[in-house]
Amino acid sequence: MGNQQASAQSLPNDIEVAWTKDKSECPFQPLEGQTSTVIGSKIYLFGGVSADMAESDSLYIYDVISKEWSRKDRPAGGSGDVTWPLARSGAAMSSLGDHLYVFGGLSQLSGWLDDLLTYDTVRAVWSALPATSGRPSPRDKATMSAAGGKLWLFGGFCPKIGEPECDVTPEVIADDGDDSYEDIGDDGDVRRAQNAMTFAWSNELFCYHEGAWTKMGNKSDSSPTPRCAHAMATTTTSANTESVMVYVLGGRDPEGRQKDLWCYDTALGKWTLVYCNGEHPAPASYLDMVAHGHNRLVAFGGRGVDEKHLDKLHVLDLDTCNWMQPTVTSVIKPPAMGMHHVCVVDDVIVVLGGSSGFRDGFCSVFHRAVYHLNGADVLRGGVVDLPEETPEVEAKEEAATTNGVMTS
Repeated sequence: MGNQQASAQSLPNDIEVAWTKDKSECPFQPLEGQTSTVIGSKIYLFGGVSADMAESDSLYIYDVISKEWSRKDRPAGGSGDVTWPLARSGAAMSSLGDHLYVFGGLSQLSGWLDDLLTYDTVRAVWSALPATSGRPSPRDKATMSAAGGKLWLFGGFCPKIGEPECDVTPEVIADDGDDSYEDIGDDGDVRRAQNAMTFAWSNELFCYHEGAWTKMGNKSDSSPTPRCAHAMATTTTSANTESVMVYVLGGRDPEGRQKDLWCYDTALGKWTLVYCNGEHPAPASYLDMVAHGHNRLVAFGGRGVDEKHLDKLHVLDLDTCNWMQPTVTSVIKPPAMGMHHVCVVDDVIVVLGGSSGFRDGFCSVFHRAVYHLNGADVLRGGVVDLPEETPEVEAKEEAATTNGVMTS
């Protein structure tokens, strides 16, 4: 299992960060199970459910520069020629150019979804994209990221349709065992029918480009376990922006919450387990991670193995494969939480939304605050007085590495 490769030794480093908090909070109903992406100076959040399990089809918009919130709602009385997504939670979203893209999720009305919609942020118009062959099966709690002019979708929890080609562990269950927003009862014939089906976690990686989905192959004999509620980030190199590295961290698989880090190299067409020094993020689902610069990943929060939420900030240097925990010099910092959003806007790292207070299968606290970090602080500094290599890294020292990824 992925957790077996982790080292708990914290590495001394000279990275210092200070959190700031907006004076005003999100003025709209707080939700969990939203999905987010960034276009320009704005963070877009779609879908989710409220504390009383009411689903949303609204689009929340936060401008990082003006610190103003706005919201787009389904037109009242909606005419038949207006396209608007079904209310849902656990969808995947990313952006290319001025368009954001939403895939799948879980609907109280229709169950698990496999639709792909796009929102033109200039014209403020939703459009449904054609259902093409090879598209991912219906699922929620997958992740999507854009890089190299393409969309990349990984993992998720889904009804088992036919015999899946991915390595899955099917069970006849009503959810994935990670109690959350999806435990919403059985209203509707579709939902009841899906609850009687066989379900599975997925470790499929899909690429969406020029109107077509492609399931990516794997030339390696290893790959991430099927999982959902993981974190995902993508990077490209300055030399070849079409060569994408897809990173997947943690999440929940059939065995429980994980903390392993995997990388898919689109040029090589293979998955590799990333071996790192230092204190890895604890096993968690509902964490979030973002790439900053070309060589650092920033992860925060999540729900741990004991159902307690986490509040630690982690920075991974991809050149040295060192996980680091920066010194926080501010009194202010985000609380322990999961289902939150970690985004980068220009050189600002933003943490917003999320929930905590997990008990009896639900979270009782929904967060409205917005927190900021200076992104430049995360990029400067690194490990100082590096201790002797850990046994797990020594065992790999003769293997070649590329951008922090073991290649053998």
